Amino acid sequence: MTLQTAFDGHLLAGRFKEATKLLQEELLSGRLLDPRTDQVWAPFADTIAGQYLATGRSREVAQFWEEMLRFFVAEVEPKWGHTHKGHLHFRLGFAFASNDFARARREFLAAYEQDLQLERSGQGEASLRSAYVALVLFDRIDEGSIGVMERREFVSLLFGPSFDAAILGQTVAPDEIQRAFGRVVRPDLMSVCESTYAELHAAALSGMSVAVTSLAGACLECVLLSELMNRGVTEIDVRGKAQDVLKADLGALMIAAAKQRAFPSGSIETACKLLHHFRNRLHPGNELRQDYPLVPRVALTLRVLFDLTLYQWHP
Repeated sequence: MTLQTAFDGHLLAGRFKEATKLLQEELLSGRLLDPRTDQVWAPFADTIAGQYLATGRSREVAQFWEEMLRFFVAEVEPKWGHTHKGHLHFRLGFAFASNDFARARREFLAAYEQDLQLERSGQGEASLRSAYVALVLFDRIDEGSIGVMERREFVSLLFGPSFDAAILGQTVAPDEIQRAFGRVVRPDLMSVCESTYAELHAAALSGMSVAVTSLAGACLECVLLSELMNRGVTEIDVRGKAQDVLKADLGALMIAAAKQRAFPSGSIETACKLLHHFRNRLHPGNELRQDYPLVPRVALTLRVLFDLTLYQWHP
C-alpha cells in the first residue's frame, strides 16, 4: 500500500488523527518525504486541515497546525536539523486570523522570517512568497475597529478568498463584476466606473503594481461616490470646510461614507480601509518609509479584494 493510498483511506473514513500520525511518521523517517523542505509534505498537511474545515470542525484547524509545529520542533529537528517551518507559521496565521489579529500577525512575521532564511541561502526572494503578502496586508488591519463576528466574515468572505485567488491567478468572473456594478453604481456614473475597471483589469494582467493599486482605489471612489449621491449627499465636510462631493478624494469619501453608514458591513468597511491605505502609499515618500514595500503579488491581491468587496456590497 502506498503512502497516498493509506493517507486517502484515513481521510475518507474521517480518521484525521490517524492521517496526521501517518504523515508525522513519514516525516520523521524521511523515507518518502523530506522534512527539511515543505514543497512535498505541505500538500498532505493542507489536505488534513481542509478536511477539518469541510466537516465543520474549524476550531480544530489551529490545534492541528500547532501540533504540527510542536512535532517539527520537538521531534523532527533534533533528528534532521533545521527545517523550513514557514508553511506552518503561515497556516497558523490564517487559522488565527478570524479571532486573534495579534497572533495572526506574529505567525505571518515568523513565516516571513523563515522565508528570509531561505533567501539568504539563495533559494528565492522572500517577498515573492505568500507569507510576505499576508504580512503586508494584515499588518494594516486595525483590530480595534472591527467586531469579532465581522472579523470572521472579513477573513472568510474577503481576505482569505482574495489571497487564495491571487495565488492561483483567479478573479471574479467578468459577468459577475458587470452585474455587481449594476447593483451598486448609479447609471450616470456607470461609464466612468466601467472604463476605470477596464484599465484596472489591463494593469493587473501586465503586473503593474502601482497602476493596479491606484486604479483599485479609483474604482472604490466610484462606488462610494454613488452610495453618497444616492443618499442625497451633495457636499461633505473636509477639515471643517464644505466641499462638493464630486470633488472629494478617496479619504474624504471614506469618512463621509462612514458617517452616512453607507458600508453594508464592518467587514466591507475593513476591506475598503485596506484599499484606501494602499492607495495612499503610492506617494514616493510614503513608500520609502514602509517596512514592507509594495510588490506585484500584494497589488494583485488588492485587486481581487476590490472584486470581492464589490460583489459582496449588495449580493
